[in-house]
Amino acid sequence: MYMVLIENQEVFMSTPIKVMTFNMRISTPVDGDNWFRNRKPKIAEVIRRENPDIIGFQEAASVMKKWLGDELAPLGYTVVGCGRSADYRGESTCIAFKRDDFELIALETRWLSATPLVPGSRYAADQSSCPRVYTAATLKHKDSDEIFIFLNTHLDHKGSEARKLGALDVVRYLSERKLPYIITGDMNAHPGTPEIEAFTAYAINGKPVIDATASLGGTFHGFGKYNAEKAPKIAEPEKPFGVVSVCAGEGLADVFSNLGTDGIISGGQTMNPSTQDILEAVNKVPAETVFVLPNNKNIIMAAEQVQALTPKNVVVIPSKTVPQGISAMMVVDLDADEDANTEADYLFVHFQLDMPLRPGGHYYLTGAFTYDNFTPQYRMEYNATERSYETTLLLKQGAYDYMYVWVPDGTSIGHTDLTEGNSYEAENEYQIYIYHRPFGGRYDRLVATQEIKFKQE
Repeated sequence: MYMVLIENQEVFMSTPIKVMTFNMRISTPVDGDNWFRNRKPKIAEVIRRENPDIIGFQEAASVMKKWLGDELAPLGYTVVGCGRSADYRGESTCIAFKRDDFELIALETRWLSATPLVPGSRYAADQSSCPRVYTAATLKHKDSDEIFIFLNTHLDHKGSEARKLGALDVVRYLSERKLPYIITGDMNAHPGTPEIEAFTAYAINGKPVIDATASLGGTFHGFGKYNAEKAPKIAEPEKPFGVVSVCAGEGLADVFSNLGTDGIISGGQTMNPSTQDILEAVNKVPAETVFVLPNNKNIIMAAEQVQALTPKNVVVIPSKTVPQGISAMMVVDLDADEDANTEADYLFVHFQLDMPLRPGGHYYLTGAFTYDNFTPQYRMEYNATERSYETTLLLKQGAYDYMYVWVPDGTSIGHTDLTEGNSYEAENEYQIYIYHRPFGGRYDRLVATQEIKFKQE
């Protein structure tokens, strides 16, 4: 959900101003015709047509921010703000304003975390591996001399508690400054949820907050694929847990149905369902918490977007193949609690690499479970407090071979010299784990381990 919030007072400014909130959407070839490089002319066209005075952008990666600066400069805009990563790169919540109409008095980027001035920091609650920020520009309208704060943010896509904490951070920041304000952002939440109400339930500067987009309802549209008006009625909960699965063909549909799946979404390798398709299936399940099995790596992102579009608690199990989905259904216990369902077969694994901050590229995890892809999911972010690179992944329990590699900017080649060394004389250490699942058991038991060291002579 994208929002514009303003201070509730009879006259905010003597001169009306027009604002826009704009999620740029990450640049990925998965979007096909909607890939960023193909969308550039349409983005410029919308901005020219609407001609806003101030724009709050979300998901503006470094290359996007540079393009915005070049494209909007001839239109009279100045673009400000830095990236959310520890090195000030990556996605930003940058702001564009008309330089002939406004003077920049102050500019701040703060991280939504317990340490907001530490670049790259994030909440330890249920937040994703992505740092989140807000950009706050204190502007003076040149004609009226009126000063106000324009604050733009992008709350976490995964954790509801992290979103609420982030919203409260914004409220606290504005309350301390005692200036009129405008808030724009992608809140990644459904109307009426605690994180949205965190903005409107508190008075800032002693005045209630007005949601200028309240009449719009949900604003996510997925390049026109999602239509909130066509969304089905949300089923009332009759049980605590339910499951929907993506699969192709009646045979596989019967398999998942027999295993206890509540809803089947038609799709597969050559026909990926949209976020709208998954949302409709989730909303039809009469359960408080709905587990989604994408069963294809290309569908996981679409499934995760559903979490912000429904009041139901949606848990995406990142199954990348049909066999993985079947395995999950064979071990899931729908009579247990939510954590037991996800943690019986999957665990959140935290990876930490003690290396100094290195500009010019990123460290990645690589191995069989990453399919040797250097995607944002496997990119490590620098934690300035711990002085190390970190990321957290949801993985099926088991043993994995993986490495940390350095990938320079502008390349797709991983280098191990910095992390693994390149000496053939290095001693290698191997851990062997033996598991046994007794007849009728629901999980594998670790029964023996052995450590083997090997050095090439």
